[in-house]
Amino acid sequence: MTFIFHGDSIAQKKTKIEILNADLLTFKDYGGEKIKRLTGNVRLKHQEVYLNCDSANFYETENLILAFGHVHIKKGDSIDVYADSLKYNGNTKVAELFKNITLTDKKMTLKTDYLIYRTDDDMAIYTNGGTIRDEENVLTSRYGYYYSTTSDIYFKDSVRLINPEYTIICDTLRYNSKSEIVHFMGPSTIVGREDTIYCEHGWFNSKEETSQFTDHATIKTSTYQMSGDTLYFDKKIGFGRAIGNVEWISEDRKTIINGEKAVYYEDHEQTTITGHPLMTTVMEYDSLFMSADTMFSTMDSSDKYRIFHAYHHVKIFKEDFQAICDSLIYTYEDSTFHLYQDPVIWSNESQMNADTIVIAMRNNKMDAIDLNNKAFIISQEDPVLYNQMTGKDIHGYFRDDTLRQLVITGNGQSIYYATDDSAAFIGVNKTICSDIVIYLKHNKIDKVNFLTKPEAVFYPITKIDPEDFRLDGFLWVVEKQPKSKKDLLE
Repeated sequence: MTFIFHGDSIAQKKTKIEILNADLLTFKDYGGEKIKRLTGNVRLKHQEVYLNCDSANFYETENLILAFGHVHIKKGDSIDVYADSLKYNGNTKVAELFKNITLTDKKMTLKTDYLIYRTDDDMAIYTNGGTIRDEENVLTSRYGYYYSTTSDIYFKDSVRLINPEYTIICDTLRYNSKSEIVHFMGPSTIVGREDTIYCEHGWFNSKEETSQFTDHATIKTSTYQMSGDTLYFDKKIGFGRAIGNVEWISEDRKTIINGEKAVYYEDHEQTTITGHPLMTTVMEYDSLFMSADTMFSTMDSSDKYRIFHAYHHVKIFKEDFQAICDSLIYTYEDSTFHLYQDPVIWSNESQMNADTIVIAMRNNKMDAIDLNNKAFIISQEDPVLYNQMTGKDIHGYFRDDTLRQLVITGNGQSIYYATDDSAAFIGVNKTICSDIVIYLKHNKIDKVNFLTKPEAVFYPITKIDPEDFRLDGFLWVVEKQPKSKKDLLE
């Protein structure tokens, strides 16, 4: 981009600079050559280029002009260049302008202190800082290359574009004043009223209000940060799209979602992430990981609280808590998970399932759990013996992330294997009772209260077949239990 001379222009037939007017014409010796000294209302012409100034030195042999005072170059009806002084070579059609330079066309105005202007192809170059203004934008940079025929301007080094809606800071930028499209060609930061964008390549169409960013592209807002291989936005309709290595991070950086594709709608801040999405929720002493086919996040109707959805093949892993289901909803207002369609939860040594499961969190810890309709809890005592509890609904209560109490309501049944002081199994209790309260200690049943006319039978361990002691609805699916974060990614 540092070239000045154009090969075609050198090969063209050379034409002499014409003198159209001067109040005074004198001759002066310069190195053995007589030069023409033009003073007062000087007007010169070279092909379609006109030059006005206060005074000039005309070197006819070199076809060269040195112009001084109120210099004005005009070409056609679109380009005007003003400066304090100028050096113009009629053979190369290159003008060097110095001090207080202004170049204008129908779209913009350029100001600088040193400018090279190639009149044959209307290219202007500044290398010592310049400022360009149009109706809405002010752009500054160290280097600039302006092509009038295509309306393209290249900017390099310390580039800054200021618009009433945003500010762009970058290393290299191409701007077309006719289309008003900006191309980013290096590390770039776009600071808007509501967001900040970083990329290393991309474009922005200010007329259509569309943009695309690539190479470490990231957008930050007051509520989230999103990055991806490619980010696309349409501001008019409030739509955005991210493709490749997508990462969504909440404002407090406690929730991170990774995936391959994301679609964003400004209305209620709706974000959908697909392509093996994985959510990480940072908690006080641990992290919760979740995977699904699709994850969707939106604000509620009041735009105060966020609602999170996960669809199909949902898996959750936390060191002391795992779950699977087909779909899930998490409401930030009350910190509650809702699990639907064949949900199963494992907490320490217990497996829990029901038609739907609701988990209430407090301070990023499990606080309560509701197993609604066909509730079932199983814990394995040895390879063939299972403690079991079932009922219409089961309500569980936690303390310090540990299940401490279970309340079974409606059609309560339980099977509990008893042990002696040496922890050897001595028998099994089978109880039918409408409502049952179970207290746990160290994840084991510590005490059971049967509230309404219990029917209980104790069977000696030597006289039972464990296969006969399975309550209706028994389904042990530990092979589906996520054992690590890696299981969620497979």
